Amino acid sequence: PFYSNPSTRPTKEIEEFPSRPILVPHTEYINLLYVYPLSLNFSNRTGSARNIGIKIEIKSSSDDSAALPFIFGRSSCAEFTREAYTAITYHNKTPQYYEEFKIRFPAYITPYHHLLFTFFHVSCQRKQDGQTEDVTPIGYAWIPLENVIRPLEYNRDTNEYLLNGIPQPVIMDDLKSREFNLPICIDKPTDINQCSRLPTEQMPGRRYLDAGKPLFYFSTRIISSVHIQDIFMRRFFDACYAAENLIEDAPVFKGTNFENGLRRCIHGLTRADQEHLVKFLHLTLNKLIKVMVRPPIQDTHLINVGPAAFDALASIVYQLHQQLPYGSDFLGRNKLLLSYVYYFFNPYDLMGVEESERIDVTLSDIPSGRKSTEMNDSATFRWPMVKSMHVYADQMQTRNRSNLFSSLFIDDLSRIVSIVTQEIMNKFLKDPGYVNLLNESLGFFFNDAFSIMDRGVVFQLMDIYIRQINTVCLAEADLELRKFDLLRIVCSHEYFIALNLPLATPLFAPVLEIYNDDNLYHEDDYGSMAQLSVRFRQQHYLAGLLLVELAYVLQTGQQKLYSNAITILSTLLASLDNDKRYKSSVCRQRIAALFMPIIDIIVESTSQLYRSKVSDSTDKKVQQHRASFSFTGVSMSSKDSETQRGKISYSNTRMLLTCFLWTAKNIDNNRLIEWLTSRSSTYLISLLEIINICHELFGYQGEKHHQEISSSGSFHGDDVKSKLEDAILGNSSARYDMIMRNKSTAQPPVSNNTDKSPPNHPKAGLRWNKDTSYRQQQVTLAAERLKVEAVAESSLMACIASETSMIALDLLDDLLKANYYRYSYFKFYNVAAANENFIDVLNAVVKTLLQFLSRNQSATVLQNAFALQRLIVNKYPELLFEEDTDICANLCSRILELCNSSLSTVRSHASVSLYILMRQCHNVNRNFSQIKAHLTMSLSTLFGQSENVNVDGIRKSLKNLLAYADFGKELQDATFHEQ
Repeated sequence: PFYSNPSTRPTKEIEEFPSRPILVPHTEYINLLYVYPLSLNFSNRTGSARNIGIKIEIKSSSDDSAALPFIFGRSSCAEFTREAYTAITYHNKTPQYYEEFKIRFPAYITPYHHLLFTFFHVSCQRKQDGQTEDVTPIGYAWIPLENVIRPLEYNRDTNEYLLNGIPQPVIMDDLKSREFNLPICIDKPTDINQCSRLPTEQMPGRRYLDAGKPLFYFSTRIISSVHIQDIFMRRFFDACYAAENLIEDAPVFKGTNFENGLRRCIHGLTRADQEHLVKFLHLTLNKLIKVMVRPPIQDTHLINVGPAAFDALASIVYQLHQQLPYGSDFLGRNKLLLSYVYYFFNPYDLMGVEESERIDVTLSDIPSGRKSTEMNDSATFRWPMVKSMHVYADQMQTRNRSNLFSSLFIDDLSRIVSIVTQEIMNKFLKDPGYVNLLNESLGFFFNDAFSIMDRGVVFQLMDIYIRQINTVCLAEADLELRKFDLLRIVCSHEYFIALNLPLATPLFAPVLEIYNDDNLYHEDDYGSMAQLSVRFRQQHYLAGLLLVELAYVLQTGQQKLYSNAITILSTLLASLDNDKRYKSSVCRQRIAALFMPIIDIIVESTSQLYRSKVSDSTDKKVQQHRASFSFTGVSMSSKDSETQRGKISYSNTRMLLTCFLWTAKNIDNNRLIEWLTSRSSTYLISLLEIINICHELFGYQGEKHHQEISSSGSFHGDDVKSKLEDAILGNSSARYDMIMRNKSTAQPPVSNNTDKSPPNHPKAGLRWNKDTSYRQQQVTLAAERLKVEAVAESSLMACIASETSMIALDLLDDLLKANYYRYSYFKFYNVAAANENFIDVLNAVVKTLLQFLSRNQSATVLQNAFALQRLIVNKYPELLFEEDTDICANLCSRILELCNSSLSTVRSHASVSLYILMRQCHNVNRNFSQIKAHLTMSLSTLFGQSENVNVDGIRKSLKNLLAYADFGKELQDATFHEQ
């Protein structure tokens, strides 16, 4: 009747009876009873009773009209019928039956509902009046439906199932299937009280066949989402009903008082059958939480069953995780528990946030010896608590989160965070898997709480965790790793940036301070907000916490902590860089301001950064070879430790410097210069050293270099894996080569055949012909693939090298400005010291620029580098021609090498730079004999050591130099042109 398209073929739902239980909760109503008559014994009955059949009815009383239309009809009959018949066995007083009767079980059962079996004999003799058969009742048997659905008690001593103290047969320990042996009564029950009692009970006036021996044998099977077949679960639900209605003298509490009886029934859930526990999981969990949240009150006395309910709840959760290891999703969450929280858990019935408060209080009251079991799946207890908090917040309908939750609830949360943290500290060595789950669950709770609670409260909860962990993790690296795992989860919040900004500060406004006296905005001292000061950590808690932990780890020297701390920071910045919400320059400047203390951290760790020796060509090639693998994911060899001067590995140094470059690129230049001005000259020189390290690790090595590595036989992991698979499957064997060769000779040749030998060639068809070998073809394809990958990697490295160089040039320019501002400020206090510091920083900047020009750079980068070089020459000529002659000599050598470039653009800029250098030298010394000597030495060195000298390029550069000299009108009267 539910088909929308009448042309659709009908389908019929069939109940499944699996050999093993399917552990899935009931999600829809089902209430069915299957009856299986098995055998009957009328051998001792006198008279004619040989053709015996059975009529089955389900009745609500003893009246003939009380038969209920609950029996499913057969395929050719009505959908429901009031009676059903078995097949008749001819001439057999002990027939056996193999039929199944499906009955719709009543949802509500009274003591008078019973299943009636009527045994009848069919006479096959022809009567004189023309009748063909005669049906004669020969006996009756019945059983109250309460006895069919009543749970059995299990006696562990005798290993038997009992019903009212009487052993009952159970089919293969399946509580849904039972077997019954009933005596047969000669008279039909006419009194309603007889129907409510078993035939085995002796009653006055009741006549039995064969002295009341059990002659009728049948079995039943119940599939019901209403009637529970487990005695412990039945007692629990009966106890919950009695507690809700305050029925103190309920039968379930027989032999004990109300409180002890309720607690006993709750503890009995731990002994419940697994299948029934899963089938009624949602109802069971709801009842447990309700008892825990709303404990019954007896005579104004609160019955404290909360710890017992929580103990049972935790045991059920633990049992599900242990017995259903494959019932988890890719995040390790149990699917049954997850579906319960998402679809069945209703906080409206549990007073919203009160549930969370009750759970917190109950958890804090658990004895320390049982915490491991109860917390083993702490995420299960986190989900209902967070959902209740969300529902409560929706009910309050307020935007002010500061007073959303009561102080009692916040105190309970603080207590539970302290308990969980202490559990992590106690068990992180004994049970690391359990501690990982507990720690991650706490981190996800903090992450979820940011969306509900006031962030200041969440920060206080996190501070409790951090303070307790720090008391131990100073000496335990494993515990420090757990702390970084929690920070990784918390920092992955969707609104991480907004959480780090002060409440009264606009989202992407300059860093401002709010004074409590007049609530006015005042410009802040930017220097204190660019370091890990107390004020920075107060206003930017999460970012400050992450950077403080990173700085601490780099100071401790514990190698296995480096990767975790640096990876979290690098991943966070990468996610922020890819976030479409922060694409504007203003947003990126504000984000970079949050991470500006990275510069301080890296400067302090300069000696720990990875450095390689490049003193000779052999070492340089080794370094280039290692750098080429940095983008392919291949791990570094053990030989790296020989050239490693710091304590941070190569990959970690690259990630850390990537964070440094991203911050330096996106920070506001004016603020950066203002901050650098307040730094010491030693600090600025250390910053230049970091720029040099960036050039070493991110420098471009060239496409030819990658092709050489590819042709050297260095295969990636995927190639090795494919070769191993071919060897295992036989694709690289001689037998496979022979098969392929036979196929190629049997088929006509194709255009792309790699075999160049003619058909009559002596090597044609031979297995050792390397041109037609399948293995050789695979090697060729792998080599070609490596060449393509090398080109792609070379392009990627070129982009990274260019980006790094442009950021470095901007930093050099900012350092020049900051150095000049420092000199302008300090010269009023100590002229000598100001001059000395100024010259030291300036020398370091120029030397860094010289190293920059000596590396492989793109044409665009070189144009900007020449612009910076000309700026230095024009602004500080005394540095080159009066202070240090080595710098002038090196600069001449670098410029002449670039005049040898094959690119006309580079040669033009090199000529301009050389011309300006000579002109400034003439302005300072009134001659350039000094620079002429440097150029002569540089030319001789270039022609003497270099094999590929572009003579035409150098001539064109020198001609450009003469053309610039002719064009300079301001110096026509001087001796510059002649010299």
